[in-house]
Amino acid sequence: MNLVTQLVERRQRQLGHRETVEFRAGWRCEYCRAPQPATGIRYHLDHIIPESLGGTDELDNLALACPTCNYYKSNHLLGMNQQGLDDQPLFNPSSHRWDEHFEFNQNTLMQGEDGPGKRDDRQAPNE
Repeated sequence: MNLVTQLVERRQRQLGHRETVEFRAGWRCEYCRAPQPATGIRYHLDHIIPESLGGTDELDNLALACPTCNYYKSNHLLGMNQQGLDDQPLFNPSSHRWDEHFEFNQNTLMQGEDGPGKRDDRQAPNE
């Protein structure tokens, strides 16, 4: 199979998964919960385990992500938490419950709880 055929087949698979992932996510970013319809833009299909690290196009490895969350997550699985400790696991929408790791404060700002998701949001991508 040539490269063009492989790319076309992969794209068709992803398009088929998009509606399923959007429905499963309730048309919200699975990381920050921002509603896709309110933004007027189409969110990204994020590979929870990045393809560069062996992730697949299977549904359980795809998450709906707003452009900001997708940019900051990049191809990372680990991040730095607020205490400066490296190698903390990032939130995984397919295996973690959002409400066990995040909350909205009185100003409706999202805050990380303990464990995955409790990271320093000021960390630059690809560091």
